[in-house]
Amino acid sequence: MVVKEAAIATVIGQALTFAMSVTYLFRAKNFIINKKSVHLEASILSRIISIGMASLIVQLSIVVISHRQLLWLL
Repeated sequence: MVVKEAAIATVIGQALTFAMSVTYLFRAKNFIINKKSVHLEASILSRIISIGMASLIVQLSIVVISHRQLLWLL
C-alpha cells in the first residue's frame, strides 16, 4: 500500500511541476516558441541520442531485472 501511495504522490508532483513550468514559459517575455525556433538538426540529435543511450540501457535493465524479481517473488 505504501508503494501505491508513493507512486500517486510522484505522479501528482510531476504533473504540478509540468504545469508550473508551462505556465512560466508562456508568461516569460523573452521566451518565444514558434516553428522556426523548434527544429531538429540531425547532427545535434545524433549527439543527444549517443550521450543518452547508455543511461537508457541502464534504466531499462533495472526495470527488467526488478520486474523479473517481482514475478519470481509472486
